[in-house]
Amino acid sequence: MKKFGIFLLMMAAATFASAQDKSADEYKNEGNEFVRNKNFAGALESYKKAISLWGDSVDAATVYNAGMCAQKTKSLDEAYTYYAKAQELGYKEADAAYRMTTILKAQNKLDEYAEAVKQGFEKYKNGKTGNRFRQDYAKLFRDKAFALYNEGAEITKTMQTAAADKMDALKASAKAKFSEAKPLIEQALEIYPDDANAKAIKEGIEKQLASL
Repeated sequence: MKKFGIFLLMMAAATFASAQDKSADEYKNEGNEFVRNKNFAGALESYKKAISLWGDSVDAATVYNAGMCAQKTKSLDEAYTYYAKAQELGYKEADAAYRMTTILKAQNKLDEYAEAVKQGFEKYKNGKTGNRFRQDYAKLFRDKAFALYNEGAEITKTMQTAAADKMDALKASAKAKFSEAKPLIEQALEIYPDDANAKAIKEGIEKQLASL
């Protein structure tokens, strides 16, 4: 019985050692299986082990996948770092760049987001990702135009009950807002002509200017 007990301990030790001695590829495959089962936290941990074991000869696809899993689990700084590394390795460069913009937006780093979207628009012209950059870059101009349009519209509302001696100043103020908005919405439509919301805003701006 004593020998049998020692044998069991030896087997347990061997099993533990083998569990700790997976190769990078085995950890990668383990991570892929976790992803298939939507266990993104588990996948991230497996990918991180694989990446650590690979060292300088890291598999770029696994780095990118680690970024996606980190983003899924809201580990945004970590996700950003992995996407940047995937870009550096030349793997899904445009898509990694776009995903990095979504992280900046989620973190409310709006100035950095706007600059990253601009750079993406200028660099990536083709395919689905290029179209996403185009839409997001156009939206930056559209949102600014819409904000100015709303400011002008609020001023025109006050004109309905304003005293006669205030009308000229209010009209000039409203006109200035709509005039400032017009080139911005035109820029948005130049970038992305199919934006139905931008078209509607432009029509509203033009109507307001014609009425003032």
